[in-house]
Amino acid sequence: MAILNILAKSKNNLKWENVLNHFDKFKTQGLEVFPIPSAIGFEFDCLGVCVHKNYQDRQIILSAISSFIKTSEDSIIFYELYDGVEINENNCNEIISRLLT
Repeated sequence: MAILNILAKSKNNLKWENVLNHFDKFKTQGLEVFPIPSAIGFEFDCLGVCVHKNYQDRQIILSAISSFIKTSEDSIIFYELYDGVEINENNCNEIISRLLT
């Protein structure tokens, strides 16, 4: 069961291999990233980012997501799906830390 869901979308066609290779640098237990390509019927290319309830260290998860967002391509926009709030490098820690309980 996911306790935090983030949707990352881009109006540009993403190079999925590059995006997922980029994420591999931040991979940790309880954190999952998966592609949602527009080729299967969505308006834009997207990524799903989930934190599962079995995560072990809040600071590690927070750091991994924050680093991933801060270093992703500029064309990718991140949204926290519970509130629909856009997440960026300025508000990332605040939004994610209050949802990781």
